[in-house]
Amino acid sequence: MDVVVHDNPITTALSNCQLFKSVEWQTIQQLSESARLTHLDRGQTVFHSGNSELSLFLVNSGQVKVSILASNGSERVIDVISSGETLGELGMFSSMVSRLNAVMLSKGEIIEIPRNSMMDCLKKCSSLASSMLTHLDTRLCRFVGELENCCLRSARQRVIDYLLMLVNKQSTAGERLCIQLPANKGVTASLLDITPETFSRELNRLISMGLILVDRKTIRILDLPGMEQAIG
Repeated sequence: MDVVVHDNPITTALSNCQLFKSVEWQTIQQLSESARLTHLDRGQTVFHSGNSELSLFLVNSGQVKVSILASNGSERVIDVISSGETLGELGMFSSMVSRLNAVMLSKGEIIEIPRNSMMDCLKKCSSLASSMLTHLDTRLCRFVGELENCCLRSARQRVIDYLLMLVNKQSTAGERLCIQLPANKGVTASLLDITPETFSRELNRLISMGLILVDRKTIRILDLPGMEQAIG
C-alpha cells in the first residue's frame, strides 16, 4: 500500500477534518487545488449576511463566531466554530441570501473551498456525499437540541447542558474533567440565549453546589453525576 505524504498544509487540514476523513485521496487533492488558505486577525469577517453564494470554510486554527443581526443591531450568537470544524454548509445547497455573519474570535487560519468545487466533488464522490449527509444530520440534531434548550429549559439547565456537551467534546478517557469555554462569557451567554449576568450567576450557583470550579475560561467538573442529576 502506498504511503501518502501530506506536504501541503491544505491537504493536511482536509485529511484531518472529520468531514473528509473517509474521502478518497484523489478527491482531497482536487479540493485542495481549488482551496485557499487565509490568515485572519481577531474581528475580521469570514463571511457576512447578504451573500447569495457561499463557499465551504474550514477553520484550520482559531475560532469563529456565527451570528444573526437583528434590524435594531442586536446580535444573537448561534454557534462557535473551533479548529478542525467547518461552516457554510447550508449555503452550498441553497440559493437563498445568507442571513448569517461569521467573524473571527481570535487570530487564525481559514481554508475556503469554492462552492463549485465542492458541488463537483459531491457529484463524483459517493463517500464525500455520504459524509456530508451524516455531517448535516449531526448539525440538524444539534440545532434541534439547542432549540429545545432555548424554548423549554431553564437558564440553569441550559448552562449545565452546555458544560456537559463540552465535556463530551473535549475530554478523553483517563483525563480529568477540565474544559475550556471556546469563547468569552458574553458570547457564550448569547449562544445560550441568556444574559452574561445570568450566565455568571448560574456558574456561581454551580460553584456553591460543589459541582464545578471556575478559573476564567477554564472550568473543572468536580461532580459529573451531580451535574447530570442537576439538569433534571
